[in-house]
Amino acid sequence: QSLGYQGINLVETGFRLNVTELHKLGYKPSALPPTIRPYVIGRDLVQHQEERYVIDFYGLEPDQARTAYPQLWERLARHIYPVRQQNNRALYRNQWWLFGEPRPGLRRALATAPLYIATSRTAKHRIFSFLPAGTLPDTKIVAIALDDGCALATLSSRIHIVWAARAGGW
Repeated sequence: QSLGYQGINLVETGFRLNVTELHKLGYKPSALPPTIRPYVIGRDLVQHQEERYVIDFYGLEPDQARTAYPQLWERLARHIYPVRQQNNRALYRNQWWLFGEPRPGLRRALATAPLYIATSRTAKHRIFSFLPAGTLPDTKIVAIALDDGCALATLSSRIHIVWAARAGGW
């Protein structure tokens, strides 16, 4: 089994929610349904982390999502559906309520651990940090399915940073 995974690719920004939008939908960050997940982008790991969320219907059939979360379904129908119907990829058009790349392998790898290690693929400096397993990483983040402090220390060590730079960052 792999340890490193590229984060999810939303393809459309309409899945994103900021704190204000979250409150308008009647949700609080402390009491979210399983279909609203915290979401981080690469910049959050190297600068100030912004509070953002995504609507994630992964694992639900359309009828389940529409029935259980009508308000969230309606939002995606307004913001995602029209754009996806213009997309050349049939998968994106036909499964418009799902992220473009939902990364099932990543989800399986993170399902049992409380934390994972994350690093931005595009940052000038290689910085590693822990993220809660419930937080979805963006496509520009590499998620490493380890929750061990020793692994974090090793990845953050000078020797690893030098090796990674010479190996091409991977």
